[in-house]
Amino acid sequence: MRNYFDLFKSRWRLLAGLVFLGFVAWVGVQGRNAWENAWRTHLQPPKQTTGFSNIDPTFAKDPAIDAAKLKVIGPLAKTMQEAGATPDSESAEAEQPSLTNQNDAARFDHVSHERYAPVNVCRGRFGISTSRSFRFQIPPHASFPKLRGHIASWSRGVPHPVEVLVMDESQYADFLRGALEEPLFQNQMSAGDLDFRLNGTHTDARTYYLVVNSPSRTSLTVQAKFAVVFDSPND
Repeated sequence: MRNYFDLFKSRWRLLAGLVFLGFVAWVGVQGRNAWENAWRTHLQPPKQTTGFSNIDPTFAKDPAIDAAKLKVIGPLAKTMQEAGATPDSESAEAEQPSLTNQNDAARFDHVSHERYAPVNVCRGRFGISTSRSFRFQIPPHASFPKLRGHIASWSRGVPHPVEVLVMDESQYADFLRGALEEPLFQNQMSAGDLDFRLNGTHTDARTYYLVVNSPSRTSLTVQAKFAVVFDSPND
């Protein structure tokens, strides 16, 4: 009886061992399959997704919807085009200003912020018995020009008043005909300084005349130094 019990016990242990080995083998196979599936999923490329529209297709052809679409113009439109976007080309072209118009506006609006070199008008000693004129021009696009200088006059070594006038072209033409009514500037002095502001220019130069006149027709010796300078508004 004991021998029979030992034999049954040994066979039960063998059966239990076989069952355990079978379970371990099954777990191993399942784990291997799961690992292979996970690896294949990792190697597969991601699926391409198709774009979608924010507008319902049934309303896509509605004029009200089409009019509400965003239209990009200006520098942002160029940036979007480089990035692959397609803004409304007709609107972008319509909003671009004409280069010709820009240039035309610049010709009339431009005023130079740079200072020109002084323009010499007269410098030195000369004699007059009637008058002497000096023509000078203000260049285009000049802002805040001034006629600045010093004058002294005498007759036989004695200071004597001389008349200084500043005129534009039309006034100078009247002066030559003896019909001058009122010049831009007029003053008499035997010695003194002049600092007279002239009008700025736009696209064309402007011509002026400095006239040194002897009102009494006395022979005078004049020492003068005048130039056009270009200052800032606060000078």
